[in-house]
Amino acid sequence: MKDPEQELAELLARRDEVKAAITEKTKRLREVERKRREAINRRIRRAKYRVTVAERKQRTRRLILMGSMVEARMKKSPAIAPTIKKDLDKFLTRDQDRALFDLPPLEGEA
Repeated sequence: MKDPEQELAELLARRDEVKAAITEKTKRLREVERKRREAINRRIRRAKYRVTVAERKQRTRRLILMGSMVEARMKKSPAIAPTIKKDLDKFLTRDQDRALFDLPPLEGEA
């Protein structure tokens, strides 16, 4: 039979070993959890980016189609051309864009 003091010392040592093992496993678990969270966040960011790109492509396509429709209507009914050009004159603020529609540059712009 073991001396009670020796048995107590062994039990305390074993308890410390178990605590250390639990601490180590907890650290590893936290690291795994952190990595998984980062991976999920990366996947979310990529998915959001793909949605944004798709939306931008759809918007660009809609704008191209609307522009084509307006251009076709202007050719079909030349009477609406002055109204559209007047609207463009109010809407366009960049001289580079205005030049595409033969509009004069804005005053004060170099």
